[in-house]
Amino acid sequence: MTTPPGPRRGALALLASTRLPLIMDTAVVNVAPPSVGEDLGSGSAALSWLADAYLIAFGGLLLLGGRIADLLGLAAAALVSLRLHPPKPSPAPKDRVSDLR
Repeated sequence: MTTPPGPRRGALALLASTRLPLIMDTAVVNVAPPSVGEDLGSGSAALSWLADAYLIAFGGLLLLGGRIADLLGLAAAALVSLRLHPPKPSPAPKDRVSDLR
């Protein structure tokens, strides 16, 4: 009783690709504090609180978004999200002739 590997591998790839932005976000939060601390003149204890507060707020908003999707349905939650944060249009191409002048 074996299942074809195709659908399982696709699901694994999808799950791995959704985890990547979360891991990158956490990495950025852990890399940025030294330069932030230099600019603000704060110690390492304050910077660790900054990272903790950011990650707790991020996790709370993820839970809130999941709950909203449970209550409204996935399609309605996606439409609300697009309504609140519409995608930005791509910039118009530059006129290359004017660059040569």
